[in-house]
This record gives sequence, C-alpha cells and structure tokens, in this order.
Amino acid sequence: MINLVAKWTTSILQKSGDSPDRPYVLLTAFTGTAASNIGGATLTSAFNFGYGNKFTCISDRDRDRKKLEFKDLVVVIIDEISFVKADMLYMLSLKLQELKDNKKPFGGIAIFAFGDIFQLQPVAGRHVFAQPSNPEYYVTYRLDNLWEKLTVVNLTVNHRQGASGEFSELLNRARTLKKGAMDEADIKIWKSRVRPKGHKDLEGAEMNIICTRKVGSKMNKKYLTTVEGEEIKVTAVTYMSSQKKFTPPMHRSGDGTIADTHFMKELCLKIGAKVMMIKNVRTEDSLTNGQLGILVGVIKDKEGGVKSLMVKFKKPNAGRMTRRENPQLEVKYPGATKVEKALVQFSLKKGSSAKGNLIQFPIVLAHAVTVHKSMGMTIYNPLTATMDIMSTFDAAQGFVGASRTEELGQLFFVDEFDPNKMYASPAALRAVQDMDAR
Repeated sequence: MINLVAKWTTSILQKSGDSPDRPYVLLTAFTGTAASNIGGATLTSAFNFGYGNKFTCISDRDRDRKKLEFKDLVVVIIDEISFVKADMLYMLSLKLQELKDNKKPFGGIAIFAFGDIFQLQPVAGRHVFAQPSNPEYYVTYRLDNLWEKLTVVNLTVNHRQGASGEFSELLNRARTLKKGAMDEADIKIWKSRVRPKGHKDLEGAEMNIICTRKVGSKMNKKYLTTVEGEEIKVTAVTYMSSQKKFTPPMHRSGDGTIADTHFMKELCLKIGAKVMMIKNVRTEDSLTNGQLGILVGVIKDKEGGVKSLMVKFKKPNAGRMTRRENPQLEVKYPGATKVEKALVQFSLKKGSSAKGNLIQFPIVLAHAVTVHKSMGMTIYNPLTATMDIMSTFDAAQGFVGASRTEELGQLFFVDEFDPNKMYASPAALRAVQDMDAR
C-alpha cells in the first residue's frame, strides 16, 4: 500500500522537466530496517533530527539546500508509526513549517502514518499519541493536538499470517487483550506450542526471541561454543579527548556492551556464526540496524588484526550497492558484503554532557535477539522461531514476539507459557478506542 500511495501520488503530480532530486513523496520510518524495507530514509536522517526531544533550527546554508530539495514535497509517509515517539511528531511539524515557510501543522504537508499502535512503544520515549516529554510542545498538544488531526483508516487484512486464518485470528485476539483476560480456549492453543529446554523442536531455530539483554548475552555466548572453528576476538578502541586514560562505562545488564550503545567491548565471533547489524550504516543499501546475516570471512590488516568483516545477509538486496563497489571481494566471498568498523560517540551517563568515543564493528551475535530487534522481521515458513515469553516485562512484547512467524506451527515457547505475559498496553487500548470513534 505504501508503494502504491507513493507511485500514484508521483504519477498524478509529476510534470515534464521535474527534477528527480525534488520528490513529491518522501518515504520514511523511525528504524533503519523499516526504512530500507520501503526504500526510504529514517526520520532522523531525512530531517536532520538530533538526539533528545529539543527542536533546533538548521543553519542558513543547510536550510536553503533543504528548502530546494523539498520544494515539490506534498506527502510524507511514515512507516511503523508505533515506534515514533510523541516528541518527534511535534519536531516533524516544526521542521516542515520551517522548510515550507508555512505555519500550518506539518507545514501544510500531508502525513500518511502506517503501523499498529498495539506494537511496542518507542524506546526511551512516549507513545506517539501521548503528551510529549518536552514542555515546549505542551501548548500545541493541548490546543492543537497533532495526532488527533490524522484521519483514521483501519486496514483489516493481515498479510504476514494471511494464509493462516486461525493463527491470524488468534494473534488478533492477543493483540488487543487486557491483562489476565485470555480465555481458556486460547490458553490451550498457546500452551500446545510449549517445549522443554533441549527438545528437538527447539533445535535449529532461525531466531530465538528473548526480552532482556542479559538472557540474550548468555544464549549467544553458549551458542558461539557450538560453532566450529577458531574464535575471532575484536576489542573496541575507546577514548575521550579530555582524558589520557579512559575506561568506558559498561551497560548495567552485564552483557558486555559499552554504555547504552549496544556495541561490544569484546566482540567474539566465528566464521559461520549468525550475526546482526546494530547501526544504520547505509540505509539506501539496506545496511541497517537489525539486518541479519552469517559471518563468512574476515579481512586482516598487515599486523594480523581484523580490518573488515564479510557478512552474507539474509535479505538478498542488503549490501548490493556495497558489493558492486568491491568487485574483487565478490570472487572470494560470493554474495557477502564488507562491513567496516564504525566510530560512535556516547554519553558517559544519562543526562550527562560528557561524551566518550568508541571504534568497533557494528555487529553482534544473533542466535538470540531481543523482541525490540525482532519487530518488523518475518520468519518465513518452514523456518522456526523460539520465544522465552516468561522474560517479557512490558505490554505488547508477547504479541510482537509471537507474531514473527507465518504459521503457528513455526513457533515454540521455551519451558512455559503464562497467559498474563501476553497483553496490550492500556494506553494503546484507549488510544485505539478514540481512533475508532474518529
């Protein structure tokens, strides 16, 4: 549908002599994976949003360039709207007002928002329909609520589980479920998918979905011992410009990551291991956060250190542009994409202006992935997925994790199923009631 809206809008408005660098429709999403899936850009990169919730005007030179780029813009499409935090909706309106010299909401641009409000809410942010965190947006929220300006159109066809009507209906009931309200018939169906640890049905799963980083770290470390071959260890380079000796803070989960970056201090891999990207490196080439693949090789420097990783991504289009730029590697590593180290800046602690820097590969092991990382992924039949539903700690996690497969028969719960672990956000339930009324 996103593709059709974009193509028809462009087809209707396009005139002879129009510049291809001035689009009528801009395709965006909050996450890099969702953006690459629709051939678009992240909201952050498209509109140069900084970290945090404060709106900042762009420089005169960049403003003039962006105004020219968006001269013909009439529609902004946002996919996975549930992951967009409330503050970003108000930042987007201010940014479009600035670029279009128009004080109407969103600068007079039409906004098409696609997604499911019952999916996971934004990480470190409030629901898109909620009151923003930044007090600067309170007046607009109360007097001219941007979310409530959107016309509601309910899409009723489930495409991921469309071929499996019973599973689709089961998920739809779980999607809107109040905590503790699951009926006995559904409990019986879900419990039929429980398998004890070590059961043969859990072996060879394409994805193991967990809800805490600590559990994921233990599973990935254990998995690495089962992969044959020599272990490859890459230590992150960390530094701070104001300190000669610098020891970076580690994440409180104890999973071996630096601060809140998801980058490993000691990255341990093996050829043949399942891996995942954790940073948007090149969105237009689908090299985005959450992209899954297999490590097929390493390129070493003159000193014997690991210079580059060669990853064969599961999505065929991922890395295609990069592979074309490195034809000499295609011969030795067919279908594999070169992944370089990334330079990342991070806060030493929450709310602090002090920054540290790290250099490390934007890659982690992916035998086990968090439910947040799994959102937007599909496990195609006949591949299987396991889920540790007992580790869920928030609304929608149970539904999102259980809905990654096309068929119920592909999904297995490890050890136990607690119906109280699968429920919808009360705030989302109220918001959808209001949307239905509109």
